[in-house]
Amino acid sequence: GKEKIIINNKEYLTEHFKLKSKNENLPEDKKFDFDVWYNPKNNLILKVSYSKMGNWEYRLNNFE
Repeated sequence: GKEKIIINNKEYLTEHFKLKSKNENLPEDKKFDFDVWYNPKNNLILKVSYSKMGNWEYRLNNFE
């Protein structure tokens, strides 16, 4: 769904998606579960987060 996020003091209206493994037979350490925030205005993925061996979050800092 639509979600507002703030990165580097700028607010973006994004689409929030969840990507999960389809194969239920995979062991827990092989499954993936990503949260992705996509900006349809400029076709950029602004942020990705997931938990595997800790909590990880990647944010776009700049683009040209």
